[in-house]
Amino acid sequence: MARKNDRICVIGAGRFGHAIIAQLHKLNKQVIVIDKEEKNLLPIKDYAISTYIADAADLKTLEAIGIDDIDTVIVALTENIEIIAALLELKITNIIARANNHRHARVLKQIGVPIIVRPEEEAGIRTALLATNKSFMKYTNDLQELGGGYVVGSTELISSKYFDITLKKANFTSNNVIVVMVKRNGNHYLPDGNFKLQKEDLITFIGKIDDVTKVFELIGKVEQKNK
Repeated sequence: MARKNDRICVIGAGRFGHAIIAQLHKLNKQVIVIDKEEKNLLPIKDYAISTYIADAADLKTLEAIGIDDIDTVIVALTENIEIIAALLELKITNIIARANNHRHARVLKQIGVPIIVRPEEEAGIRTALLATNKSFMKYTNDLQELGGGYVVGSTELISSKYFDITLKKANFTSNNVIVVMVKRNGNHYLPDGNFKLQKEDLITFIGKIDDVTKVFELIGKVEQKNK
């Protein structure tokens, strides 16, 4: 039997919902999908353990699906107030909901939605970063926004300046970033200050966008040999 926290319900299988469902599938989560339109469910049938052509604002539908036995419900539709009201009436509190503007987000927050996403706004921020930060453009595939200007990203250690020295000596914190993981030869490490870095380590950092991309440039730089 699947653990509760392996089961996620996505309501709405349009373009945004489809992207979420595909990513959850990659993360080996068991996904249940609800959508009013059968045509939206057909492209994601291989990603979901169950699909329902139904109105997710209907209490009986949610009860029949067993919504109270699902860890997280993602409402990927913008027209979602009635759906969220039904979820809250059934005492479902772990909800992630899509908002299409700040006013919509404020209403969702007021009625009790704990996590609100605004994909159009996030896409706009990403586009602006691509246009104004050359390093971000270079490393965009290695970075993931966390919100508030922070990103998490991984890059390979190439600069010999950092070979065989400890994280404490490397002093990445002076650049306002934190090392959260190192991958080496297929193994993952949660390093402390005495962890020694080696060539081709894949190092994961968290920090502000400019700081992380600056460190990427530092450790990925190949030193020029004297002629």
